[in-house]
Amino acid sequence: MDRIYLGIHYISIVGGIILAAAGVYLFFRHKNGEKAYTRTSVTEGEVSRIAVLLLFLVALILRLYRLGDVPFGINQDEAMSVLNARALLETGKDLVGNSFPAEFVAWGNGGQSVLLGYSMLPLIALLGDGLAVIRIVPVFYSMLGLAAFYILTKKLLSARTALGITCLAAFSPWHFMQSRWALDCNLMGHLWILGILLLFLALEDRRWYYGAAVVFGLSMYSYGISFYTIPIFLVAGILLLFIRKQISWKQMVGCIAIYLLVSLPIDLTMLINTFRLETLSFAGITMPLLPEQVRSQDILLFAFSREQLRDNVQALLRLLLGQYDYFWFNSNLFFGTIYLCSLPFALIGFIKTAFETHCGKEKTSQSRWTLVWIYVLVSLFSGIITKQVNVNRMNFLYYGLLLLTGIGINTVFGEHKQWKTAVYGLYAVNILAFLFMYFTLWADTSSFFGDYEMAMTAAGETGKEHCAVVVEYDSPDMTKILTLYQQHVPIREYLDGTFDQQFVFYGDIEELDTTREDMSYVVRLADTAVFSESHKVDIYGAYAVVYQ
Repeated sequence: MDRIYLGIHYISIVGGIILAAAGVYLFFRHKNGEKAYTRTSVTEGEVSRIAVLLLFLVALILRLYRLGDVPFGINQDEAMSVLNARALLETGKDLVGNSFPAEFVAWGNGGQSVLLGYSMLPLIALLGDGLAVIRIVPVFYSMLGLAAFYILTKKLLSARTALGITCLAAFSPWHFMQSRWALDCNLMGHLWILGILLLFLALEDRRWYYGAAVVFGLSMYSYGISFYTIPIFLVAGILLLFIRKQISWKQMVGCIAIYLLVSLPIDLTMLINTFRLETLSFAGITMPLLPEQVRSQDILLFAFSREQLRDNVQALLRLLLGQYDYFWFNSNLFFGTIYLCSLPFALIGFIKTAFETHCGKEKTSQSRWTLVWIYVLVSLFSGIITKQVNVNRMNFLYYGLLLLTGIGINTVFGEHKQWKTAVYGLYAVNILAFLFMYFTLWADTSSFFGDYEMAMTAAGETGKEHCAVVVEYDSPDMTKILTLYQQHVPIREYLDGTFDQQFVFYGDIEELDTTREDMSYVVRLADTAVFSESHKVDIYGAYAVVYQ
């Protein structure tokens, strides 16, 4: 099968280049570019509504299918969000004792965005914290982002084109893969596209500006890079709209006030940690001082060097050109993030967007194009100033790339339906192959500590009073969090020390006392040699359970 996937990989690259080149040729030969922007007929709109509902239904079903099994096991960041949510439900405080914090303290020194954890609270309260349950939250946000993307694209292009590019977005490796596991930063892109849509709507009804202010305020709780990306976008966007007299002084001040009010706790948290002030609590909300500022050096503005700038640019280009960041859970080597045939069309879309920004004929339409242009530029800028970005850190970029891809296809082919059919056919092959691979080969070979979970469960069934664990990646905190979730330990037992009496964590295999008969051991498979022949060894993938 690898040869088939590799063949599709190269066909996608070559096919995308050939089709894009053919489209550019047709565009300049027939001068057909403007036809793509005519509005759709009532009949087409009727058909589109049925097609849109079908598209969203299929997208939702495929996201819910085997949600608790693929990817297998729980990621450490998923576990941290879940456990903090559970702690808030059970005690009113997070794992370190902060009352409803604006930022979770994670891994003993750093922070974790809270929006995902707070979004999990109702589901955990009603249905528990099973893996399938907690992953419903990212599914919800991904479907919300997809709906916003469709409406936004429809306002820029035609309904039919919006439907096609939304189908691409729904089943792109980036959108599909990130929607099926609960990583806090993955919410950021969906909130961005929703916020931009509300700005689009505000150009028709200015009351939507206040909704956009709320959404961008909430986005500040989704990921750390929002601290500098959202303010830059909002300042540029609001100034643009004010200069074009599409927002009044009162509306602008009102929106700024709403945004600052919603984001105030996380803004204060940022200031507290920048200037190393004391933790602040107000009205039941905690703005914590984190033990360390482990991420501040990831921003080029705080630690500038030519070497870092070079590395950042190289990492950004790798994401844009190669569509891969070497993390199996973010993208796919064969299919990339938004499919490898998309890049030539995205480049065309980038040029078209720049043109419409300066040469648009109608003010509302021109402002929409300009907001898209600012969004893309801010995304690229963040990739340059953020240390060696990966897909997670650039999640909010990909809606922009998908939109540019749709704009590019629409621009060069216009009403050339046969050529559009060829493009969509190339994407259909990619989508079907990717989905097949995702639920077969990828599902069988990809795991977030699933082997560790099976080993820990088996260790509990040995009947031993205690369990010794050799920590993963030299991180006792990470291993404890995984164990705490996987063994369904009550939060109060973790807080009162009962958990540490039952489970003992070792940083090195040489530290183990292997003679205890009241203890089971969970170790890496390679470490079983330190035990005597009298021990029983049960193997679970990369881990082993050892006991007497």
